Amino acid sequence: MFIKIVKTFLIALSCIITLGVVNAYMFVPDLQRHGEIVAYRGGGSAVNYEKLKKTDCTALSIEASNTNSVENTLEAVASSVAAGANVIHLNVHRTRDDQLVVFHDWTLDCATNGSGFGT
Repeated sequence: MFIKIVKTFLIALSCIITLGVVNAYMFVPDLQRHGEIVAYRGGGSAVNYEKLKKTDCTALSIEASNTNSVENTLEAVASSVAAGANVIHLNVHRTRDDQLVVFHDWTLDCATNGSGFGT
């Protein structure tokens, strides 16, 4: 009896996986973008991600680079578009008062003179 249940479960699981793969390749439009330049964080200065892991603060993790714009700003987006970016990645969050803001970090302490959670 147990073997029959296991076989039925494995057959059902195989069918679900097969249907998922078939759906992904046949019925969903091509989601890959080829040959496009993506401006991560809207452009902006380079970030040291090892330091970011330790500090959890993007502003403290910025590295020296030839880009002087701050991430997720209009200036950074304009620079990215001027440099030929096709896709702009921005960090958008909803605040407690139901407003949308473009800001990377989860707290205001790091990059502003405010404190606490902005979202």
